Amino acid sequence: MQEKTALGFFFSGHPYNSSKKELARFVRRPLSRLEPAKEMTVLAGLVVGVRTQMTRRGKMLFVQLDDGTAMVEVSVFNELFEAERAKIVTDEVLIVEGKVSYDDFSGGNRVVADKLMTLGEARARFAKHLLLNMNGGSDARKLRSLLAPFAPGTAQVRIRYRNEAAECELVLGDAIRVRLDDLLLDALAGWLEPENVEIVYQ
Repeated sequence: MQEKTALGFFFSGHPYNSSKKELARFVRRPLSRLEPAKEMTVLAGLVVGVRTQMTRRGKMLFVQLDDGTAMVEVSVFNELFEAERAKIVTDEVLIVEGKVSYDDFSGGNRVVADKLMTLGEARARFAKHLLLNMNGGSDARKLRSLLAPFAPGTAQVRIRYRNEAAECELVLGDAIRVRLDDLLLDALAGWLEPENVEIVYQ
């Protein structure tokens, strides 16, 4: 972010790239390839600008999103903004479900937000389950202590367990469903190694 402030652009890499691989599981198109559609479209980007304007329907917010391929302005009506304003944070990733249509005035696409989501909320909506790869040396008490602060949640937890004699996949009960917060994922990755912690999407 200091690079952008000093130079006007990201020199060593776009911050969106750190989440790009995961976001691609439910954000089907980059901003540069958005197309008008009858159904709702899920899009995402880094919030790089916000402006307001008074319209016939009241106050309108325009949020500029940047995913490294293009910059798109998203219209957010006042009712949605008042309910979800805490999610619109400059330099943070915002996921938008909205209607993309052709704008005769500008000659480009117009995006009107229907729903705003943080990355954690998008995980809760689109993730199928959390998969943990564990071996015979893993500590069940340690796992419980890491999961407990993030329960109850919506994500099912599955364990792919392997030792020298056999392997199996265990499905933990509904009481162990968790919120897929970054803090939980970081703690699990630090304990099991990042490659052994996977969010499985539909």
